[in-house]
Amino acid sequence: MRGILLFGLFLTIMSCGGSLSDEQRRALKKEMKTREIKRVSGDQIFERALEMGRSYVINLNLSNQDSVAKVNGVTIYFADTLASSLSNEQKELFDAYLYTPEADLQDNVQKQKDTILYSYPVKDSTGFNGVWFINIPTKKIVLSL
Repeated sequence: MRGILLFGLFLTIMSCGGSLSDEQRRALKKEMKTREIKRVSGDQIFERALEMGRSYVINLNLSNQDSVAKVNGVTIYFADTLASSLSNEQKELFDAYLYTPEADLQDNVQKQKDTILYSYPVKDSTGFNGVWFINIPTKKIVLSL
């Protein structure tokens, strides 16, 4: 059925002269590329999530949290020892960072339902200050590959 509809759409476009502007062609190619089936491994998704998360943290140093979240389509939350509204996953990660020796603190990614949770520990000369939690939609990661 889907094939018949696509064939009918193709015939309709061809019967109308099939003349698309360059802008329409580019938009059509872009849409076809986003709908293209991609085979990616979990490792590729996690590696790309780490790269994206690290770039968001760099942007957080240059801009405010809300603008970085809005521009990139992610949710960002900073947790310190006073944070009370953490999800179970965030609470577990925060506790792990809290009790890990400072020299071993590293950023991390965790798979959730339809997002990847990127966590980045913040430390300075006085010690551990908190964690940036960034939820990146998995679809966004896959489309960026």
